[in-house]
Amino acid sequence: MIELIIMTLFLVDMINPKLSLVESFNSNYSLNKNVEPADISTNITKNGWKIDISPKPERINKDIYPSQSRATMAVDIDSAYALDSDNKDKRLPIASLTKLMTAYITLKNSSMDQILTVPKYETRSGDSQAGLIPGEQISVKSALYGLLLNSGSDAAQTLATGISGSQAEFVSKMNQAVIFLNLRNTHFTNPVGWDENQNYSTTEDIATLSRILLNNKDFSKIVSTKTTSIYTLDGREIALTNTNLLLNSNFLGVKTGYTFGAGECLVSKYVGNDHSLLTVLVGSNNRFLETKTYLDWINSQFLW
Repeated sequence: MIELIIMTLFLVDMINPKLSLVESFNSNYSLNKNVEPADISTNITKNGWKIDISPKPERINKDIYPSQSRATMAVDIDSAYALDSDNKDKRLPIASLTKLMTAYITLKNSSMDQILTVPKYETRSGDSQAGLIPGEQISVKSALYGLLLNSGSDAAQTLATGISGSQAEFVSKMNQAVIFLNLRNTHFTNPVGWDENQNYSTTEDIATLSRILLNNKDFSKIVSTKTTSIYTLDGREIALTNTNLLLNSNFLGVKTGYTFGAGECLVSKYVGNDHSLLTVLVGSNNRFLETKTYLDWINSQFLW
């Protein structure tokens, strides 16, 4: 059975090179907690993207989490098993969680040492910036740090125009990826996360995308970094500080977001007690405290 699955995935990849093995696998994999994960223990690896399916945890209590966010999701990263959710398929503005897809498209369509020219970018009220100056040049790697640590809208627009020639073309790639990854309730209109009617997602879709991204070593390293400096091609230093206040030896990412329309948003990866958890909050009033409370509750409900 395992051999048949792997052979099918290889055939899909040969037919459509844009659809990687990881994408093919995840496009057919549901995070619905009413559906148990498939019994697959095989590692599937291609171009640094890896999936490892392990047994699901056992629920030991029947409590219901009193969510304070507009939507929540908690997933066991290793098994992809959905532990808990509230409004997981409700379409909501997601603020800078949008930048997760910006990072995905970047990682799939460029090399880390590719050089980009910072464009004349748009700024909107409340935007976070990485500190880039139009006209200067910067590597994709540096721009990704600016995107994921400072949540820079300038970095998002630099990546979009530098990789695809225009933001419109880059957004088109984002929405193609939505289809490839089977993100059924997601659509993008910009690479930044600005509040726009057709820029939305769900906690379930964000969890799926985050799990895929965390299987990429470059992404995982960046989102777990607290502070660093990046350099433009002419040597100008830009100091960066991660907007995720939870980062420590147990919290290893992933992404913050905030706009007036979306409220406080946070995707977190937590590693402890021999297991890894992913939580997604959208529309929180206190994302860091609620994430810690949510994880404490999850750990009281399940046995690994």
